[in-house]
Amino acid sequence: MGQINAVFDEDLKKVLKSLGYYDKIVNKEVTCSFCQRTITFANLHAIIPKNNNPKTLSFVCDNLSCLGKTEESE
Repeated sequence: MGQINAVFDEDLKKVLKSLGYYDKIVNKEVTCSFCQRTITFANLHAIIPKNNNPKTLSFVCDNLSCLGKTEESE
């Protein structure tokens, strides 16, 4: 199993800004990797690096079926 990194809620905006995703979320340009639902700060459940690249991210919403798919992909 790989390394697990966590970001506290109060640091999330800063991290997303540094990676160039903050404005994309605010402008509703980011969708869930599983259901294509628009990601907001209210429904954001997980952020997963694509191909182990921390600058290329997949986002997962709080929909129960998407949460289950996140667990299946681990």
